[in-house]
Amino acid sequence: MAISRMRERTSRSRFFGAMTWASIAFLPLSAAQTETSVSACADKAGRLIRLHPRGSSLAATIAPDRGGELVGLEFIRSGKHRPLLYRDLDFCERPGWEGKAPVLWPATGRNFAVDPSTLPKGAPTSDAFGWVWHGQRYPMPIHGFARSLPWSVTRQSESSVRVLLADNDRTRIAYPFGFRFEIQYSVSGDVLTVTHRVTAATDNGEPMPFSIGNHVTFDIGNVASAKDARLTSPATRQILTDAEGRPTGTVVDRPPLDHVRLATLGRQSALSLGGYAADTVSAKLEMADGVTILIRQPRVAYPDRDLIRFNIWGDVDEGFFAIEPWFGRQNSLASGEGVIWLAPGKTFEWRFIVSASDVASSAHHDDRSKASPRQTGW
Repeated sequence: MAISRMRERTSRSRFFGAMTWASIAFLPLSAAQTETSVSACADKAGRLIRLHPRGSSLAATIAPDRGGELVGLEFIRSGKHRPLLYRDLDFCERPGWEGKAPVLWPATGRNFAVDPSTLPKGAPTSDAFGWVWHGQRYPMPIHGFARSLPWSVTRQSESSVRVLLADNDRTRIAYPFGFRFEIQYSVSGDVLTVTHRVTAATDNGEPMPFSIGNHVTFDIGNVASAKDARLTSPATRQILTDAEGRPTGTVVDRPPLDHVRLATLGRQSALSLGGYAADTVSAKLEMADGVTILIRQPRVAYPDRDLIRFNIWGDVDEGFFAIEPWFGRQNSLASGEGVIWLAPGKTFEWRFIVSASDVASSAHHDDRSKASPRQTGW
């Protein structure tokens, strides 16, 4: 099961089955516009936009043609650049998880239009993927389609860039709604703020459902150092899932994660966390080389209802760990549970904030994390 799941995760353009996915598959990329250096296979990335304002200890690279994704994040200390993302700026096709930070929308995790246990023997689990709306079945790849489509750039400066995905004939194959989905990436000092705005078209006629998240995945080093990495998160609830990654309907109380070794969290086994107080939705990763990464989610003006706020998934033997900020659940489109219902003409905003520090500045880093997030000018 772990092998099949890994294969499903690594294919951006494999939109299951013989359905009409040829018209929505990942479009050919234009020649690379190298606004930053890349480690390998730059021609597969399309345009790259690097954000590194003067005085900032973080540098972020965005790939609009590649799902509007954060594909590079560097922590700069003492003149040295420390890549933070797994497979940071590496676009070559390789076995296993491709890393970086794909956008998850309009679904987080898998959605099943039919029970996978009813599939013929030997059929891939992906044959059951999809969801049903008003009696019609629609395809839906794992984590949605936003990560596999080109986005347009609507605003750009030294410190920020805004990208846009709007509905079209291809998106309506899987999602029968009009929408505008904008993401703004902003870098200031040692902080990256990622702000998402989803606006439902006024002529939709009814509320549109979705879940939203990001699969940001960090490079935690070789096996020896990875096993010394630790995770802290004040979650008090866990959403239990079955063998296919669907919520079982059971939510249990659990103790917060307090400097827990990553090696104890399992390999490629998701830990879906919720139950945060309004101002404590955070997860902190402390790595063996002294780098600490903190991800926060500021308050959202929308009921939580035991949604997953962080989905934890990684593999210390492979050297990666994903601390995925979410606002939703797996199987949400198919089940109707854990979705945001956005009325026609309304806008939903959600953001997460990534900050980096080293051992020398960790005290300042923790104090600053309690402050209100910097406004991004939206």
